[in-house]
Formats: sequence, C-alpha cells, structure tokens
Amino acid sequence: MPILTDRDLVVEAISTELGIETLETRHRDALDFHELAVWSVKKALEDAYNAGAERACEAAGAAVVDALRRSLRTPE
Repeated sequence: MPILTDRDLVVEAISTELGIETLETRHRDALDFHELAVWSVKKALEDAYNAGAERACEAAGAAVVDALRRSLRTPE
C-alpha cells in the first residue's frame, strides 16, 4: 500500500464523502462548483481531521517506542 501524504488523506476523505474527484481547478463551472449538503461537508471535514489525528498518534507512538527501545539498550 502506498504511503499517503496529508493532502492525499484530505482528498480521499473529500472524494469518498462528497464525490469530488479532485481539488484542482478545472476551469469549468460544472466541474468546479458542487451543490452539497452541509452535513456531508461536515462529515468529510471530520473524516479528514480524524485521519490526520490518527496519523499523528501513530507517528507519536512510533517515536515513543523508539525512545523506549533506546533507553532500554544496555551500554556496550
């Protein structure tokens, strides 16, 4: 599985929840403007936030595990 960037996480949350395939400007009203329900925008924002928070927790957890491993090593 490829490593997703933070932007990829946001785009994935938006495309999944809102059906918008890209955040890039395409210079066509039919492609750049979307009529959306407020609750679906809220859900997409929550999904993107939660994905970022989960990634941050994973990174922090990995850093803590590495620090514990370093501190438990016996001096050579």
